[in-house]
Amino acid sequence: HLFLGEKLGAHLLERDGVRGVFFAVWAPNAAFVSVVGDFNSWDSYRHPLRLRGESGIWEGFVEGLSTVWSTACLSIWMQLSGSLTGDIGLSVRANAYPMP
Repeated sequence: HLFLGEKLGAHLLERDGVRGVFFAVWAPNAAFVSVVGDFNSWDSYRHPLRLRGESGIWEGFVEGLSTVWSTACLSIWMQLSGSLTGDIGLSVRANAYPMP
């Protein structure tokens, strides 16, 4: 895709009449990626993203968010030497603008 900023990151949108935020990140070596923040008590298992084929792109839609709070981050778990190492990318922020 020529304009990755239109696909990756955090984007406010409406899907099937439900407002929320669509998240996408390229993390080809990740074993698990999720969205965490105050809105889900920083629980890595409440909003996991799914791997899109073999592209290395993880994506998902979080219903009900009308903005991406400044505390919303992506939690990226990496598989290293047979064991999971958690929250490698916890400081990665996915910001968007409030939905009107």
